Amino acid sequence: MPNATRLVERLIERLVEKSPEELQKEGILPRGAIEEWTSSLDEKVLVGMVPREQNYRAHLQHRFYHIPVKRLKKGWQEATYIALYPKKGASPVNGVTCYGKIMDVKFVKRFEINELPKTSTEEYVKFEIESWHFLKNIVRPVGYGISVYTMTRLNTLKEAKELPELFMKSKEEITLW
Repeated sequence: MPNATRLVERLIERLVEKSPEELQKEGILPRGAIEEWTSSLDEKVLVGMVPREQNYRAHLQHRFYHIPVKRLKKGWQEATYIALYPKKGASPVNGVTCYGKIMDVKFVKRFEINELPKTSTEEYVKFEIESWHFLKNIVRPVGYGISVYTMTRLNTLKEAKELPELFMKSKEEITLW
């Protein structure tokens, strides 16, 4: 009815006041919508490979991570954290060991990274880290590692035990793994 909008208004008010869980239970939200909504709030992490022990020590001591600009792909700017993945031989343990919040991002020439001297003029991105936090479970590689970097989510990183879990999008995938 043209002037009878009270019923629709009450329905909309009721929907707005309900939590995503209640809406899911009533069948109003499609399956997976809560997980998608929750994961969209989760902060992104760039998990970067560290090739040598010297680099690993420098990254930890001077609180930074660096990577060539040409190796970065679309989406890296969304990262709010960096996690270190020292490859075999670069640290006493092989796997993702720690993560830290990005304080600043700078575009520099390689020779400007004084913590690891090199004469190259190649363009690099240097991430300055607030502080490193060591994971309670080292995320161990299973048959393969990370060649340059990968992106994951902070909660996934904290809960993972094996490297393939970092690439999984849902709890069902992790359970199946």
